[in-house]
Amino acid sequence: MASEVQICNAALLKYGDLSIASLDDATKEARACKVFYPLLRDQLTYSYPWNFALTRADISAQLATTPAFQWDYAYTLPANCLRVWELYGTDAEWAIEYGELLTNEEEEIYIRYIRQVTETGRFNPAYVNCLSTLLGAELASKIADDKKMRLQLLEELHKLWLPEARALNAMEGNRPRHKDEQALDQ
Repeated sequence: MASEVQICNAALLKYGDLSIASLDDATKEARACKVFYPLLRDQLTYSYPWNFALTRADISAQLATTPAFQWDYAYTLPANCLRVWELYGTDAEWAIEYGELLTNEEEEIYIRYIRQVTETGRFNPAYVNCLSTLLGAELASKIADDKKMRLQLLEELHKLWLPEARALNAMEGNRPRHKDEQALDQ
């Protein structure tokens, strides 16, 4: 799997012939990668329920202070939670405020959420390509001052790479079959 440096180098190569050996290099490219890489990684992860980032948690015991109005209970979210995807096993209404899940549900609270993933070995190749393209667009703008290349890379990301990555992500796991669909082995 790709390392942080490999992802950054792929991003740098998207708009030029640049590379870094480490995020701690004393070059403007390395400094920019060190700043933008974690921000854009988290933004891209937050934006979609990537299978490698979805996880589950029982937050029932993590009761926070009682909300001032509208909601009866507040539950503390896990520290690595970027975004709650669903409140599992109930149709109860809920909201997120100030890092807490607010609801009127008192029973067991199970959530599926998108977690922050920093280990690049967990990323799938399609996500890596999307991340390097997004990072390349930002670096093209900040390092090379190339706004046209930035727009081209963002267009490439949204028209080509993200749809493909999301489609591949959706193919992982068992999908329910339509009642009229037959298995391939029949």
